[in-house]
Amino acid sequence: MNQIKSTLFFLVLFPMLANSQETIEQDSITRHTLKTVYVKAARIETQLDHLPYAYSVFQVKQADQFKPLLSLQEFINQIPGLYSQNANNNAQDLRISIRGFGSRSAFGIRGIKLIVDGIPETTPDGQGQLDNLNLGIIQQIEVIKGAASSLYGNASGGVIAIETKKNFDHPYSELRTSVGSFGMQNHSLSTGFGTKRTKFFIHGAYNSSNAYRDHSRYKQFSFNTNISHKINSRYKLNIILNYLNSPTAQDPGGLNSEEVMTNRQQARSKNLQFKTEESISQLKTGLILKGKFNDKLSLNTYAFFSFRDFLGKLPFEYGGFVDLLRNYGGHGSSLTHSNSKNKLKLGYDIAFQTDNRKRFKNIDSFRGDMTLNQQENFGNIGLYILDHFSYKKWYLTGGLRYDYNRLEAKDRMTGDGDQSDILTYHELNPSIRFAYNFINKQNIFTGISTSFETPSLSELSANPNGEQGFNTKLKAQTAINYEIGLKGKVLNRISYQLNYFFTKTKNDLVPYEIEDFPGRSFYRNAGKTNRKGWEFEMTYNPNKNWRIQTTYTLSHLKYEAYIIENNDYKENDLPGIPRNITTLSLQYQSIKGFYANFQANYIGSLFANDANTTKIPSYVLLNLNFGYSHQLKELSIKPFGGIINLLNKKYNDNIRINAFGQRYYEPAPRINAYAGVLLQF
Repeated sequence: MNQIKSTLFFLVLFPMLANSQETIEQDSITRHTLKTVYVKAARIETQLDHLPYAYSVFQVKQADQFKPLLSLQEFINQIPGLYSQNANNNAQDLRISIRGFGSRSAFGIRGIKLIVDGIPETTPDGQGQLDNLNLGIIQQIEVIKGAASSLYGNASGGVIAIETKKNFDHPYSELRTSVGSFGMQNHSLSTGFGTKRTKFFIHGAYNSSNAYRDHSRYKQFSFNTNISHKINSRYKLNIILNYLNSPTAQDPGGLNSEEVMTNRQQARSKNLQFKTEESISQLKTGLILKGKFNDKLSLNTYAFFSFRDFLGKLPFEYGGFVDLLRNYGGHGSSLTHSNSKNKLKLGYDIAFQTDNRKRFKNIDSFRGDMTLNQQENFGNIGLYILDHFSYKKWYLTGGLRYDYNRLEAKDRMTGDGDQSDILTYHELNPSIRFAYNFINKQNIFTGISTSFETPSLSELSANPNGEQGFNTKLKAQTAINYEIGLKGKVLNRISYQLNYFFTKTKNDLVPYEIEDFPGRSFYRNAGKTNRKGWEFEMTYNPNKNWRIQTTYTLSHLKYEAYIIENNDYKENDLPGIPRNITTLSLQYQSIKGFYANFQANYIGSLFANDANTTKIPSYVLLNLNFGYSHQLKELSIKPFGGIINLLNKKYNDNIRINAFGQRYYEPAPRINAYAGVLLQF
């Protein structure tokens, strides 16, 4: 892998000094034709068709507000190469994997870089949550599939970049309220107002539910503000502020197959005994400054700070009561030189994270004696150079990034000796990609990219021997990704993308559980994996009323070398990832304002453990949502509703990989419904 990185190093730097002609294509924009899409997640803004990446974009439409708006899964489950679980357990958060990266996460989003409005949402150590982001404010989601550490450094096995609402032509307000099965409530109020130079967008939301399973109740308040100020004709400033308060989110735990057969809705007995749940409060603020020194040189800089207060109860006694205070933030800046032929960007990112982690005995949900007290620090400095170059029908994108990461654990319980630790990781990650427009609007692309992923602070602090400090046996995971694809437009009505990927990884971080701490995840390194597959997506607009979308993912993700306790798992499938995923969406919108969306999802079988001894069967999930828009002078009234799991299918919302006692299963809700109204004025 080092030899490949060295070769890529020269391939990336050589073309960055070249110039060529950049073409800007003008498409007619009507309701039944496909718009030209410009994207930012690759850190150089350009047309989607000209970017040599396996890249998907979800643009939120007005009709998407007729969805339940309870989980990001509603927006991303039609993106090929991406698989999500755990949309209903709010104590564990949504789990997302891209080509297998992130599949091991015991909670939250791991191994994938999350960006919101140009600011990292992922912590420097690679752990991310989106519980502070209400779905009602999302405007566009961009997804880069595959290794992307030349763009964003640590834990970039893929990228999810989200843009929120901030631009509007005239002042407005909207009230959205809905109720549904299992005591679900979802209420939000947003408003946009301002002057020509300064605009304010404010959004507040309340969500709660008793949920499908016992001991699954949750409640959440969120508040988001985005202030956009035009300093002058060249510079623009954005100020963001968001606050989350989740006073309770209960965890029903995993069940074994016998318990699922007896009662799908029950909670695990240990989770009831220890009253497993979490409470969170988080505050984040950020600044983004964009501007141009002249027609060729532009500036983009950001700074942010976030504070998170977490209290959690886990289903075991020793160390089962967690008290975590987290501060993290950072700053980054870049300069872009552009002309008609080339875009060259130089930049840096600086990030820090401090976790004050305490663990206590969980005495039937009450705090007992302290078992761990340590401060964990993660510091990162990243320097990068990127270039997007075009020559006639050729497009070239290259990147090179160096990252220095320093991790430290300060032991504050030194009665048994000081077990403080310091770890450092140095990584150089190049990428090189080509695209060729062989026929009008038809592009073939190929590329090589790399990534690395350090263990997170929570993974390092999970010591199977129960000691303070880090589990220093864990190594950073590395990957190199090859891909080739075809994408384009046909007759301005069909947009498609087909790509093949092959990824080799080393030192995969794999979760497991042990008998002394069932329900708690520990981690170890697997040897190597080979991952390959096909991804296909197509959107067809036959006329102004209908929209058809379909996607297909075929994945073969296997261990190449992995031996644990005399068990050889070579050629076994990576657990938690289905081989086949197919989606189909039919959308209809009438001139009179009626809207309906029917979505079918086929999720193929997958394995629950590294040994591949437990196979989770495939299933088909059908969902329907609909709404109607009626204009009454200045007031727009939009009643809506939907039915989830139309076939009343029995399936699992989440599979807990390598769970002790074969407690892999978290059953999903059976058929359920919701209804509400959206008022805009």
